[in-house]
Amino acid sequence: MNSASEIFKEDTFKGKVLLLTGGTSKMLYQPALDFMKLGGNVALLSRRIDQLNIVADNLMKESNNKTFAKGYQIDLKKASDSIYAEVIDKVIKDFGRIDVLVNGAAGNFLAEAEKLSLNAFKTVIEIDTIGTFLMSKHVYAKWMKNNGGTIINISASLHHLGTLLNSHASAAKAAIDAITKTLALEWGPKGVRVNGVAPGMIEGTEGFDRLIDLNKATQSKNTDISKYDLDFFKKYVPLQRYGTRNDVSKLVLFLASDLSSYVTGQTILVDGGVLGITPNWLVHFPEFIKTWTAKF
Repeated sequence: MNSASEIFKEDTFKGKVLLLTGGTSKMLYQPALDFMKLGGNVALLSRRIDQLNIVADNLMKESNNKTFAKGYQIDLKKASDSIYAEVIDKVIKDFGRIDVLVNGAAGNFLAEAEKLSLNAFKTVIEIDTIGTFLMSKHVYAKWMKNNGGTIINISASLHHLGTLLNSHASAAKAAIDAITKTLALEWGPKGVRVNGVAPGMIEGTEGFDRLIDLNKATQSKNTDISKYDLDFFKKYVPLQRYGTRNDVSKLVLFLASDLSSYVTGQTILVDGGVLGITPNWLVHFPEFIKTWTAKF
């Protein structure tokens, strides 16, 4: 498969700025890198400034230092309106503009609903839903309202049919999809497009390690569960493979570019067709569910 930098023109994002929350995300490293290889600059937001600095350095090295990346610290769990406003002011001061906002910060873990505490549920909502809303609100007010732009919200397919052990994350992502549609309507007249990307099973990501790779997710040597390995699950994917970070990147860049200039209010799945076979087929393997849920 061709990489995004082989498909798009070299100067597709020349002089433009991408603001990315969840700046240390393995999955979103690729679109950030591709954006820079195509001429753009990247501002990264996360609560872990030391790791952000490492990511920024790596991005500049891999893009041959032709463009610029910088990290900014913010904890979306604790941030107030004023803190969001302050960090966006810093980004605009340093970069001069914000053309694309990717709301990629997320929190998730597996938990049965009856065992899920209020604090745990709220934490995921605060990071995913409230973080997406407030970041979008302030970027719009401080830049995009007068200059236009593109907002891309990273969602998931968890809530479409319901997913075991994910009541908290499902609620958060469903809310994000609703926000995407509403903001697209409200801000479209100002030249702002708002869309979503809903990744499925993407290899090489933290979510994949936690939710799909059973060896890592369960750390179990149980012989009954060991037969459900990555090759076993892959055959249930209609496209017969897991997704890659490159798959996600190409869609993010498509939505960020003028190629999608008449697309707004949409949340697009990148899941190889998995939603069509329902996310809960695991319920048919009782020994798997018993072992997995016992961990929590």
